[in-house]
Amino acid sequence: MTLATQAPPRLSESICSLLSMLTGRRPAGALYVSGRTESGIDSGFESWIRASDLDGRFIPPQVLVALERGRWSLYVTLATRPDVGAATAARAHALMASWTIRRVFQHPSGDPARTTGRRWILPPERVAEVERAIDGFSIPPALVIFGGTPLAGGGYSLTALYALNEPLPVDTPTEERRALALLRRLGRAIGSDVPPEDARIAELVVPVPGGIIRENRGLDLVRVLHLDPDRVTSPAALEAAIAGAAPASKPPTDTARARRRAKESS
Repeated sequence: MTLATQAPPRLSESICSLLSMLTGRRPAGALYVSGRTESGIDSGFESWIRASDLDGRFIPPQVLVALERGRWSLYVTLATRPDVGAATAARAHALMASWTIRRVFQHPSGDPARTTGRRWILPPERVAEVERAIDGFSIPPALVIFGGTPLAGGGYSLTALYALNEPLPVDTPTEERRALALLRRLGRAIGSDVPPEDARIAELVVPVPGGIIRENRGLDLVRVLHLDPDRVTSPAALEAAIAGAAPASKPPTDTARARRRAKESS
């Protein structure tokens, strides 16, 4: 999988595919959506929303227009509900593996001797490392997104989503612990960031394509790098793939440590 050369799907197709995966293709499925404007100050919203309404019938039109213009950042939760009014029965219809990537100031060729034309770019060797990790896992993802990394304290991320044909219940503490344990095993097997021990499913969010990524060196846009909307797998098959995977060659990033480092440096 060469992410940099994938033809990006249309923004509307990317959003609809993401929401469909997260809700198990249930039109009434609800996601918790949080949004902030470019300034991020006293302007935003948080609400449970039907996935079927995110094509323009749910989010106010001005928000979608702003999203199209790269002025909003939107995140949706990994855990969803059967409907907006459902207070319980939270489920996860997809699991995610996310890699933190920080930009470097260098020439796009990677040649340190070339000083003219340097700019802040995603390090090609790090992107290639993620591509190898994704390709090395026996189950391909349904979706790969370039976005922000809320749990890792800043920077950028590549996030692979694995759509499930059987949802994982995450409504009770016991169910949530089981789902998080599976996410940690996936992260260790594939070499991605590992959710910390104090993580909650509600904290695990996915950036919505078209939204902005705030970073000290400017703004960038969330975009889909790979999309295979018909690809689904079962939790049992995912468990078997994890069990059969060779240990990651380098230790995955612990997002708890990353958050502490970000706080100490601020």
